[in-house]
Amino acid sequence: MDNSSGSPVNESAVNESVNESTPSSTTSSAPRLTSKVWSFFEKVTKIEKGKPVIKAKCVVCNSLFAGSSSSGTSHLFRHMKKHEAAQAKISPGQMLLNADVAGNLTNFSYDHDVARKEVVDFVIRAELPFQFVETHDFKGLIQRAFCPQYKGISASTCKRDVMKKFGIEKSDLHAVFEKLDSKICLTSDVWSSRQKMGYMSLTAHFIDKEWCLNKRVICFKMIEYPHTGESLATHIYDELVSWGIQNKIFTLSLDNASNNDSAASILPSSLLLDSVQQKLFHVRCCCHILNLIVQDGLKVLSPSIDKITDIVRSMNSSNKRHEIWVKCCSDFNMGKKNIDNDVPHRWNSTIGEWLRMMGIDQPTIDLKVSSLKALLFQFFDIYKRSVISDVVQNVQSSSSTSSTLSQTLGSIVIPTVNSNYSMQGLKRAKLSSSSSSSSSSTTTSELQLYLDLPTIEVADDSQFSLLGWWKGNKSLYPIVSLMARDLLTVPASTVASEYIFSAGGRVVSEKRARLSPNTIEALICLKDWTLANSRMQDAAQEEQCAEELMNIRATRPDWMTSSGEADSESENEIIGS
Repeated sequence: MDNSSGSPVNESAVNESVNESTPSSTTSSAPRLTSKVWSFFEKVTKIEKGKPVIKAKCVVCNSLFAGSSSSGTSHLFRHMKKHEAAQAKISPGQMLLNADVAGNLTNFSYDHDVARKEVVDFVIRAELPFQFVETHDFKGLIQRAFCPQYKGISASTCKRDVMKKFGIEKSDLHAVFEKLDSKICLTSDVWSSRQKMGYMSLTAHFIDKEWCLNKRVICFKMIEYPHTGESLATHIYDELVSWGIQNKIFTLSLDNASNNDSAASILPSSLLLDSVQQKLFHVRCCCHILNLIVQDGLKVLSPSIDKITDIVRSMNSSNKRHEIWVKCCSDFNMGKKNIDNDVPHRWNSTIGEWLRMMGIDQPTIDLKVSSLKALLFQFFDIYKRSVISDVVQNVQSSSSTSSTLSQTLGSIVIPTVNSNYSMQGLKRAKLSSSSSSSSSSTTTSELQLYLDLPTIEVADDSQFSLLGWWKGNKSLYPIVSLMARDLLTVPASTVASEYIFSAGGRVVSEKRARLSPNTIEALICLKDWTLANSRMQDAAQEEQCAEELMNIRATRPDWMTSSGEADSESENEIIGS
């Protein structure tokens, strides 16, 4: 149906199953287009309800209008005048310019598809509600200040684009996992949202071929109550199978809840881990362990702490009492002091030097080191057998001789040790004479050769990269480097999951409590993947911690000392939480 009123035709409503856009054919008998308006429009043929319809397409913004001869050109003139008015607002005769990827200036051409994609990405990154794209203020801001041709999108369109983008990005990440030849470490936790629903997060940590540490949220899934260990184990395993990584899992970091202990004891059998891998599989969150230690220590002071807490609650429960407190501060020539209620999980800002004063006797240390070293050699044997098996298969597939096989295995099991390191920030290190003269059979092991190396002095800690060192020396320790890549991936805490829950709290706000679980997962995962692709995950987390620190400083200026050293130490404690 022609639209003679001049309003743009919604291109998405047009049936494009047959020839989405074909230029209208011109013949010698066709009437000449004498109006100057056709310098800004071109005739195209669209299929509507199975019939071809002539449309006029704006060459500036790609809008479609009724284009048949009976529709006239008045509506096209009105649309053309809008472009001329927008151009005049810039300055007479000035062209719109844009910079391409290489930085070269080009003529700017509005593309609705590009604008639509950027708006959707902005909604994801800024954690905005879908209705935001429909607001008059947002569309008016874009049209008046940046691009008069901007047409905007609906909230439903924005949601559809988010879910479509989530499907594409998920497929791309699935392909990354499929090609990954290193192990994957997991962190997981459970969170209750404002919707009174339980959500389980699952974050994958891995080191790629370039020796870069990566983190991806692969699950933010609503799970039913009760959250038993069997239920958590089932949900985690199902997610791993859906991603095709159930055979690449190395460790799982959890807090000390009893249901997590149960889940960690069930999963190894489902993942078909051997006895050595089972010993390393469950990693307990160090932050929660320290929390338990400090909380036990604070029980000694609990009577005094409880009295102080009751006084603070009493003062904050009445405006009259608070006014009396402010007057007391004024009478003593003190600034206004805010008294905040106790926040139990902020215990790390109070421990100061206590943890550094804790010590362990030397016999206990020696016993632990000996046990750990024995486990390390067992772990090395597993990697060694795996590497030899891969080499045998590769050599057999290439029809190599037995002598070649022997030389290849020998070069892998006993690598040549080079004492000269070219890595920036490292000094030259040499094998000690005692290790080189040792006649023990274990010194021929690649792992033993690595352990016998003396401590390497680092010229500048800020310039030293542990992963970079292993990347530069993996040829010297082909098997140990594989071990190191997996062991260095293991997260010591569940901070990654806690950070995701903070994002979940912002997405599922009081005004967005009706989002479906699938949409919530898409929004959480897409923002994390976007930050990961730009290597901005750590920066975003640090920005959030800095914001929390500023809020604390604003409400409790007396909490921070004037010493810069004390301020720096307090910041580190908060960021560490």
